[in-house]
Amino acid sequence: QQCRQGYQADIVHLTNKQIAFDYLRDRIEMGDDTGDLRFQYRQIQRQQGAAGDSQLMLRGLCFALVDEADSVLIDEANTPLIITRSLPNEESDDVYSDALYLASTLDEEQHFRIDNKSRTIELTLAGEDSLEEQILKLPKLWRNKRKRETLVRQALSANYFYQRDREYVVSEEKVQIIDQSTGRVMADRAWEQGLHQMIEAKEGCLIREQREPQARISYQKFFSRYLRLGGASGTISEVAGEMERVYGLDVFKVSTNRPTKRLMYGEKVYKDSLDKQLALINRVRAMHEIGRPLLIGTCSVEESEQVGGWLEREGISHRVLNARQDRHEAEIIAAAGQQGAITVATNMAGRGTDIELGPGVEELGGLHVISLGLNDSYRIDRQLYGRCARQGDPGSAEAILSLEDAALTNYFTPAVLKFLAGLAHTGKPVPAFVSRLVLRLPQHSHEKKQCRMRKALMKQDKRLRRTLAFAGRFE
Repeated sequence: QQCRQGYQADIVHLTNKQIAFDYLRDRIEMGDDTGDLRFQYRQIQRQQGAAGDSQLMLRGLCFALVDEADSVLIDEANTPLIITRSLPNEESDDVYSDALYLASTLDEEQHFRIDNKSRTIELTLAGEDSLEEQILKLPKLWRNKRKRETLVRQALSANYFYQRDREYVVSEEKVQIIDQSTGRVMADRAWEQGLHQMIEAKEGCLIREQREPQARISYQKFFSRYLRLGGASGTISEVAGEMERVYGLDVFKVSTNRPTKRLMYGEKVYKDSLDKQLALINRVRAMHEIGRPLLIGTCSVEESEQVGGWLEREGISHRVLNARQDRHEAEIIAAAGQQGAITVATNMAGRGTDIELGPGVEELGGLHVISLGLNDSYRIDRQLYGRCARQGDPGSAEAILSLEDAALTNYFTPAVLKFLAGLAHTGKPVPAFVSRLVLRLPQHSHEKKQCRMRKALMKQDKRLRRTLAFAGRFE
């Protein structure tokens, strides 16, 4: 009832997920009867405050103004929004445990091969034979070749592609997914097709019920239904073509309110993580000595806590902001711009966050941002750099990376990385002209892959719409 009252206002401020899911709930409420007259009748019911549970929440999709438009309309558009209902697990808890055990008996290369680029795992013939030998004492389920290999591949994926404090955190004995673009926990979200249950078994958590989809929609499909659509973002120019192609929106550049004073110190790539750690500590000490506040950006909860450990061993006072401390986010951000403050953060502090400078900080040069990870897109890197030098304030930014970072080891072969390491002297970074190429190639490849995924999702939406239209249904 409170949501319905909120939607009565002329202007409603809410998250993109909230309104998209409310739209889906309205579609579920309408059921198969989706004709125009029926919809208008429901709207009249809503406006008149008719009693009963049949009232719709939304008044229609008229005009939307999207903040951080590239995040919502592009980055988050790779995954459809799905409303589900609980179902009893098809498999017993022992099945997931058995799958994890069988996976632990297999050796990489001999029994299975990992493709980090496509995030897939394939069993070899030796692996298939090994499984067949080991299932003799297991229940009959395991005698189904296709079923057992699917479960074991899923167990291997849970072990190799889904790492604690990277893709998820364990809180209150629950596996909670981390949104990779924002660094925040996604409440009540779960991986599908039994993967979430496999990860819960891996972590020793209570295995939740599986979910059955009731309604689904993609952001492309949902926001394209608005009569008028607009938005704003400081990092949207790189995806202007996709915005026009998918949403019919033109991108216009608007000058900043005040001239920017941001200084960019470039991206330095060291040959290994030890040189990277030493370079970071030296940089932090240099900035801390003059009193400038620092924001150190990392790509995961695990990395943020690792960096926090480095600083703690050096006796450098700091605060860590990640999905574990999301309840204290406002407090930590409020103090991040004070003189001498050092904040280690995930992408939670990378977009739309204003860090207000404390007294005397402007005279020292403002906030200094250090990025320690290569994000999937250079746009996301720029979002972190954009935390400094806002509203005409001074500030500076740089990146300190290494050839051992996961983003590079997953893209380049060991031979290429060894060659690149040979270009760097001890304690010195790879030459700047080489590092720019090294960093942009994986990002360009990932952006193309994500674009293909969004195109595939749009095609899937069209096929689904034709199928449901034939059946007389919508989403």
